[in-house]
Amino acid sequence: MRDEYLWAIDSKGRVLGKKSRSESHRRGIIHRVVHVVVLDPKHRIFIKKRSKSKDMFPDQWETHVGGHVTYGDNTRQTATRELKEELRIVEKPIYQGRLRYRGKEEKENITFFYVVTAKKPKLNRSEATRGEYVTMLELERALPQRTFVDGTQDELPIIKKLLSKLDRTREEK
Repeated sequence: MRDEYLWAIDSKGRVLGKKSRSESHRRGIIHRVVHVVVLDPKHRIFIKKRSKSKDMFPDQWETHVGGHVTYGDNTRQTATRELKEELRIVEKPIYQGRLRYRGKEEKENITFFYVVTAKKPKLNRSEATRGEYVTMLELERALPQRTFVDGTQDELPIIKKLLSKLDRTREEK
C-alpha cells in the first residue's frame, strides 16, 4: 500500500506542511481528519463495525464514516469522498463542528459533518462488515457492551448537539 500524505498541523491548527500518514502516526504528528455522522429521516445514527483488515481499530464499532484529509484536499471534499467510498451514499455533507482529539494512537483535529438520508447504506466490505441504525439511547447502551473506536465518548456531545438542533428544526416546521 502506498503511503498517503496528510496536512501536518500544530496544536492551534496552523499548517506545518505535509507528512506521510505512517510518519504522522508513528511520531504523533497532529493531522486533519473528517467524520460524517449519517442519520436516517428518524434521526437514528448509523453505526458500523470496521473491517478486521483495517490497520487502525480493526473490528471495532464507530459512529461515523470518515478518514484522513489528504494533503491538497479540503475537509468537505474528503467528507464527500468517504461517504461515497464507505457507504455508497452521494449526498452533500453539512458542517457540524470540530473536535481536537489526542488519543494514544492518533493526534487529530476532526471536522464533523452530517447527512440525513433515506438512502440505504451499502457497506464497502473492505471498510466495514456490519452496520445498523440506532437511537442515541441505544448507542449509549451499546458503548459498554461493544468495542468502539477510541474517542467515541468524546464525540457523543457533538452528536447530541446535532440531534437536538435537528429536533428543534423539526418542531419549528
